[in-house]
Amino acid sequence: MSWPDHHIILAGTASACGILRGLPYFDQTLEIPSKAGLPWMLRAARTIRKQYRIQLAFILPHSFRAALFASLTGARRRVGINRGGRRLLLTDPVPPRLESGQIAPEYMAFEYLRLVEQAGGRPDDQGLSLAVSENARNLVAEKLTGEDRPVIALAPGAAFGASKRWAPERFAAVADYAYSKWNATCVLLTGPGDSEVRDAVLKSASVPITEIREGGLETLKAVIERADILIGNDSGPRHIAVALGTPVICIMGSTSPAYTDSPWEKGDIIRANVPCAPCQQPECPLEHHRCMKDISVEMVTEALKKWLNTRRETGKLPNQISPA
Repeated sequence: MSWPDHHIILAGTASACGILRGLPYFDQTLEIPSKAGLPWMLRAARTIRKQYRIQLAFILPHSFRAALFASLTGARRRVGINRGGRRLLLTDPVPPRLESGQIAPEYMAFEYLRLVEQAGGRPDDQGLSLAVSENARNLVAEKLTGEDRPVIALAPGAAFGASKRWAPERFAAVADYAYSKWNATCVLLTGPGDSEVRDAVLKSASVPITEIREGGLETLKAVIERADILIGNDSGPRHIAVALGTPVICIMGSTSPAYTDSPWEKGDIIRANVPCAPCQQPECPLEHHRCMKDISVEMVTEALKKWLNTRRETGKLPNQISPA
């Protein structure tokens, strides 16, 4: 769906705008501070009202604050999911998906497409997309030499909480295995809040692990695009990989797959069969973290072996996702 004759503003946090930078679907970005309060929203909304008459606002987050900001901009139509006590702030409330009268998990991209349908649009089935700058591609190409070596991206972080993180020492063990078996280049992907996880991976690994610290989000996208496969938790890099067509081995524990499983994803989802998952909690409420501890290094390396051996034999990766 597109509005070629309209001026489209992308409003979001700096990280959200950075990830989406380079896409041709919007004309302007407005970065919203992650802790923006009412004074900031009032000033920003006043500026927007002076410059534009907003006809339509899609409110993707479920927060009250997001709906309030859209209302303050004077947007004539405000389309969002009817949750969080914000019904009066929405002109087009879209009901959440229900099962047996209860709110049910839904893949977020499909939820967003329902908002588009509410506004009269007809979504396509082309999947997710992101843009990668040539400067970032060139930087990554300079850092990752040796085309005959597989490149494996490791994403051990997860901002949601410790319940979503597989042990850093196990990521290091996977890197050791990949290096010894395929002479693989393992690239560690971590963010500003992942310093402890990063240090633990580097300390535990007995083989070289590459980091590309310059370039921020643009470099992150370029590394994931270049990688033969990404191994990580259910976190942001996974979804970047889906958008860029890079296969993923996703190690999932406390969260429901229904929120994040994409029909466009290539790879394997590895989960432990424990009765308490998914709990959707940032910390394990039972204090045993079995949903992640029961996922062994061997389970991950077997999935990795399957994907890299397939690439070696056929020159391409199989285009499907299957539970391991």
